[in-house]
Amino acid sequence: LMGVVADIERKLAHLRSAQEDDGVPELRTSTMTHIVWAPPRWLGRAQKVLEGLAERHPSRTIFLVPEPGKPDGVDARATVRDFAVGEGHEVLSEVIEIHLGGRSADHPASVVLPLLISDLPAFCRWRGEPTWGSTALTELASVCDRFVVDSNEWTQLPTAYGRLTELFAGPAVSDLA
Repeated sequence: LMGVVADIERKLAHLRSAQEDDGVPELRTSTMTHIVWAPPRWLGRAQKVLEGLAERHPSRTIFLVPEPGKPDGVDARATVRDFAVGEGHEVLSEVIEIHLGGRSADHPASVVLPLLISDLPAFCRWRGEPTWGSTALTELASVCDRFVVDSNEWTQLPTAYGRLTELFAGPAVSDLA
């Protein structure tokens, strides 16, 4: 797994240096680490939300795509997007998409922790209804500063609200609904 993380970091460093055209290194301009738990059926919607946020809130965004029905393993892609913010200035947003196959989906913190940007807040946006009591939910809630859900995406209301309170001892919890 550390090989995957090292590959991601190398790819991001290479992409940032490739952005240079004036001999001045591009600086990472992240305001946070944005973690998105996006099962395949939610991934497209989550990516569209990022399109509206990336320019205003440059961040390192980590899309975690659990695929428990696939063979065990981790597949990752990294990109850097730049946005002009005035004459001669731009901000960079890093986007990492990590597909977690099989049992890898049970332990997302092992890949997320080394990718967090130190000294910046980490927000986790869980798409769909959380898998209450799962290791993945517990791990992600333990590594983020704010855990964001949208109960409009849930089917088990109002019962699920009681389960949401289980997270209150950890990060700040927000419901977009």
